[in-house]
Amino acid sequence: MLGVIKQLFSRLWWYPRQQMSCHPQQIEVHTPEDKYKDDCLHPCIRYYADGLFGYKYWMVQSPLPAWSNKLENPILYRANDLKDLGQSGVVLRDTPTNGGYNSDPYIFRDGHRLYVFWREVESAYCVSKGQIMIVRGISTDDGEHFSEPLDYLQNDTLEYDYTQCPILMKHNGEYLFYAAWYQYEPQRMNKGIAIWHGTSLTEPDFRLERVEVKAPVTINKWKQIRIGGKLWFVPKLHRFDLWHFDLFEHRGKLYMVACEEKKDHLMLGVSKDWKHFEFDFVPLVLNHVMENVCHYRQYYYKPTAFVIDNVMHFFYTTSDSSKSKNILMYNTLSIS
Repeated sequence: MLGVIKQLFSRLWWYPRQQMSCHPQQIEVHTPEDKYKDDCLHPCIRYYADGLFGYKYWMVQSPLPAWSNKLENPILYRANDLKDLGQSGVVLRDTPTNGGYNSDPYIFRDGHRLYVFWREVESAYCVSKGQIMIVRGISTDDGEHFSEPLDYLQNDTLEYDYTQCPILMKHNGEYLFYAAWYQYEPQRMNKGIAIWHGTSLTEPDFRLERVEVKAPVTINKWKQIRIGGKLWFVPKLHRFDLWHFDLFEHRGKLYMVACEEKKDHLMLGVSKDWKHFEFDFVPLVLNHVMENVCHYRQYYYKPTAFVIDNVMHFFYTTSDSSKSKNILMYNTLSIS
């Protein structure tokens, strides 16, 4: 028992702490229509060293101004300088007519072709297919003209979701869609990861595998007090409830950057078998560190990342100081 107490104390005494710098940069994001309010909630950002259609940086994001899912549509951006990435966006899919909404966009490069996926929810099209949610995708071989959408994944119940935040990877010649396996009823909680296996993007044939994930243990606050203009926290152990994430490959391993739903932690995990993940105990970003730096309580949403020369380029969305807008933040971290 004494050994357990010592180990627990060694993990808690330094709280709060995070792996990344406390001074991230904000990347300005402008939306092409006023109704989107320059909001950025769910980004996916990729870097292609050789360029794709003349551009190295690509992003798709869905805004959510005033938390209205009627405006959560995929908007595609591209640039050759990271600071310019959020300047010129094109709305790829507008709000479905006759109800429903879009969400969770993602981009994927396959050779010289770019795919954009999103999750369509409770639309008339979904109903016509007997589904609640369908992951749909379009593609382009010039960056200007896009194919008609195809259906890739589906879910037919409101109680849980196997298509939340779909992320496509290619491994050993197989296409793999990873998604959060999330339960909504009777209690909201993560149940693991859904992995959809497929052999084709032009004739989708994905089949579902569910993988249980033991909730990572990290630290949260138990109490807080302000002394001398600074917040001090009393820690407690916390089980991380996986909500949205992104994936990238580095040296044969599959890395995950992940968030809870509008909560305090951004986490880093790694998988050697591309199925089961081990997470760092110390968060990448922790609200209880950042609150003493930015002087307001943030929340964290969808992270995304890529690696260049053993440096992880890490992006995430959070609230601005007015709490009325979701903004895009950027930081870096060396990774072995």
